[in-house]
Amino acid sequence: IMRGIRNVVFGILLGCMCAAKNDVSAASDDPMTAIVGRPATITVQRQAGVAAEPNAAAGGQPRRVVVSVSEFQPAQDGGPVAAVVKAQTNSGEEREIGRFGITPHTPFKAAAPSGMQRFALPLPRDVAEDGDIKLTVTLVPNRGAGTGARLRLGGAELR
Repeated sequence: IMRGIRNVVFGILLGCMCAAKNDVSAASDDPMTAIVGRPATITVQRQAGVAAEPNAAAGGQPRRVVVSVSEFQPAQDGGPVAAVVKAQTNSGEEREIGRFGITPHTPFKAAAPSGMQRFALPLPRDVAEDGDIKLTVTLVPNRGAGTGARLRLGGAELR
């Protein structure tokens, strides 16, 4: 009987480990998913009628990019992680435009766009003034190694 129970438990553990490995593999192949050590990338497409000058929004408000997060998994050790957002400048270099953290620091997966968390970041003048804007979002551990932390982008838009 003990041998049978041990085999069942071993089979369950092995199945869980394979599912977790497949989940990590899928995340590492998805350009919209950031894990520690590999950023997510997204291109914000400039909409027709939106001024090319990033700081010329209607009403004199600075131009900003709104980043949506559709899924988040905290680090296995419980340590907080920050999302660092960089945008490509006119010269082709990447420049940090902001940071954010997911609150509360618990796993979530948005079932609909209304359930996504959104973060508005101001666009500096040297970010591409015409054409699309390439963003990278990197997960950086604030404490610990950040192992297992994962963030999936749900989109980004210029406002």
